[in-house]
Amino acid sequence: MTAPATEPAAELLHLVDRAEGGRLLLAEADLMRDLIRQLDARATRAEATAARLRATRRSTQRARRAAARNDDWE
Repeated sequence: MTAPATEPAAELLHLVDRAEGGRLLLAEADLMRDLIRQLDARATRAEATAARLRATRRSTQRARRAAARNDDWE
């Protein structure tokens, strides 16, 4: 299995591992691990999407500034 990409997911998985066999049944622990990994994957995709949107915004702002400079020269 791969390591979680986010720190909160790693912490949650550590807590589940510690509780397994004591406070949690094996099936419960497995289910929680699966859900944590799914949420971790979604968070990773959301972070990537946000980074792409920020890059697009910066690119658009640069293009607008360049267009404004070109208009000033005319």
